[in-house]
Amino acid sequence: MNKKHYFLIAGQVIYQPLNTKDQPENPLGVMTLNTLVTTDEMLFRVRDIAKAQQGLQKQFYETVQDNTIKIVNVILVNVSYLGLMEQEDFMTVPEGTKEQSK
Repeated sequence: MNKKHYFLIAGQVIYQPLNTKDQPENPLGVMTLNTLVTTDEMLFRVRDIAKAQQGLQKQFYETVQDNTIKIVNVILVNVSYLGLMEQEDFMTVPEGTKEQSK
């Protein structure tokens, strides 16, 4: 039995397209994303904040698929505790949903 504490993180990535000759000062943009962090204890420490920020950055680059954008800041907006469970329990699709009937 390998239970973990699950936290759902909502955050915002502040980004800016890299400067070009045509547009030397590009405006900032904001994207709101989610990521998941698991811990062994029901504590959310500095290292977990760092993992959350890294997860949001990874999600950002997977979404935009553009390496001409730089991240200016990552803000954690909300940390929601989802509970203590095994990964199998977390991944279980509720009965009666489309995914479960396949």
